Amino acid sequence: MRDNYDVLIVGAGPAGLGAADILDGHDLNILMVDENMHTGGQYLRHMPGIENKNISSIDSQLIARVTKSGIDRWHRAEVVDGTPEGWLQVIIPPNRIVDVHADFIILACGTREKFRPFPGWTLPGVVSTGAVQVLMKGNGMIPSDDIIVAGRGPLPLLLASEILQKKGRVRALLDETHALSHLKYLRLLASHISKLGEGTRHLLRVVRGKVPIATRTRVVGAQGQGKLEEVVTMKTNRHGDLLPNSKKVIPASFLAIGHGFVPNVELAVLMGCRVDYVSEKGGWIVRTHDELETSIENIFAAGEVTGVAGAQKSLLEGQIVGHSILNRLGLNGNKRQISELIKTRTHYMEFGKYVNSLTRFSQADIETVSDETILCRCENVTFGHIRQALIDGCVSWPGLKMTTRCGMGRCQGRTCGPILEELLTISGQWHSSQMKPYSIRFPVKPIPFSALCATEE
Repeated sequence: MRDNYDVLIVGAGPAGLGAADILDGHDLNILMVDENMHTGGQYLRHMPGIENKNISSIDSQLIARVTKSGIDRWHRAEVVDGTPEGWLQVIIPPNRIVDVHADFIILACGTREKFRPFPGWTLPGVVSTGAVQVLMKGNGMIPSDDIIVAGRGPLPLLLASEILQKKGRVRALLDETHALSHLKYLRLLASHISKLGEGTRHLLRVVRGKVPIATRTRVVGAQGQGKLEEVVTMKTNRHGDLLPNSKKVIPASFLAIGHGFVPNVELAVLMGCRVDYVSEKGGWIVRTHDELETSIENIFAAGEVTGVAGAQKSLLEGQIVGHSILNRLGLNGNKRQISELIKTRTHYMEFGKYVNSLTRFSQADIETVSDETILCRCENVTFGHIRQALIDGCVSWPGLKMTTRCGMGRCQGRTCGPILEELLTISGQWHSSQMKPYSIRFPVKPIPFSALCATEE
């Protein structure tokens, strides 16, 4: 096992694959590290027994080329630390920590889901839409034969379609989005015919499956004794305000819900890369130059960590980074190709603005959450605790953490952090130009004690 590489790619999704494909064949020692069992990331993951319509012949060929190349690939491996000098600490099976150095590092860490809490969202039977996708794609398992799918953005519709494709049952699809939210982006959508076609295909499958679709419908509560038994919903107006006398209680044993995505910038922050808060790109993003080099020399970022905008944009950015590194090494990096890719990338970034606008929380979203609702699941911190801390003068991440312990649990703020940041920006407590990301320390993700025990030094 080598401990020094020319290029180390963190993430084997579209961005990582795009970079690896460009860099391969130039006599470089390349390592790709990914948490999943297979190459392709969540978007290109194959669902057992079902053809993945997301995987085109081009995608399949890309995965095949990288898989058959001489690139070292570590799967089920997690990066838990990193330095500006190019050193990373990686946990590899079976729970062993290794140090790896690379002259160039590509951060293609992808995204995670964000959520708007509601009373009862911690009940067993309430899960994220992405978690259901992982169960189906990774294990061929539908977690329930009676699922309510809810939330914002494209993922709830996609998930409902995939459940039906897997011969499962969807009780209802609850979409919080107002139709007017789409209308103002009609001109933009007209330039993304393939995206429209993909969405229409999933919508038709849901309609043919006779799934009740309710728009402008928000989940405001989940009820049950020790597990989910009922989902409480209310209608909203175009501003996101709850409409009185619209409450409805739906018997349910399983709810899959999600409210968009946020970039995984934790490793970049830990390594010292500069980040910016840009709500139209999904929240905190890694700051990059045109050729996607970060504020630290020889560390590049590609994919959703530079802005949530989908797989095509991620693939393009991976290719941009690949050409940029080849150019830096004097290995015939195609400058003209870089310019063309950057121009095409702008096209997809515009679509990302549309998607992120659908999932951005409004003031009404935050103000209507009760004080008793849990915000930080790890430390059992409620919205009431946060609001009282703000009244007492704590308007910074360190102050809120010390006062309430919000963000100090196992997930280290991955779940509650994006919610809290939107709460503070919407309420006027923070301005995006003054915001700083919450502090990240080693380990980026929890480490098993067995891994620490196996470490020699």
